[in-house]
Amino acid sequence: METFLLILAALALLTLATGVVVTRRVVRAVRRQAGVLRDRAGITVRAHTGGSPGEIARLRLGLHRSVTGVRRALTAAQGASAPVGDVASLLVKLEQAAHDVDTELQMLEAPARGRPAVGLAGPRSRARSVTDAAGHLIDALAAGVSRVAPDLTRLQAECAIEAEALRGYAHDDQLLPRAEPTSVRTAW
Repeated sequence: METFLLILAALALLTLATGVVVTRRVVRAVRRQAGVLRDRAGITVRAHTGGSPGEIARLRLGLHRSVTGVRRALTAAQGASAPVGDVASLLVKLEQAAHDVDTELQMLEAPARGRPAVGLAGPRSRARSVTDAAGHLIDALAAGVSRVAPDLTRLQAECAIEAEALRGYAHDDQLLPRAEPTSVRTAW
């Protein structure tokens, strides 16, 4: 009996410890996600302001949106079984380049509050390059999905032919006398 209680206590302690660890991880993940959302909201608000802080925020927001757009387009293309080629590895490189430019813009953002942006030309051109590259990938993925999608006019014509055939069959069925179904008796 003592062994049983000892095992039960050990299992209860193990369950409690696992619950604490899982709860801490969930709380940390939620806090981290809330911080990311708060940062994105702050960038969005600053993007509507003027001056160099607004321009830096707009560039950062554009980087984030372009990389997210490529990620969504890639997911949609894979879901439609469209050819995606090497886009997944290019997306990883694009995310890294966007992260590097975003870090550079973050460093410019802190001292930029209240004074003109010095040295913004380089990060601006790199941000536009990343955004343009993302746009090209999105366009290519969309073109691949549209090639895989069925030709809607052909599909519409096939549906119309089938509908006419079904209507003709129903019409012919009404003209013919119906045969009464015969009952088959089976003796088991």
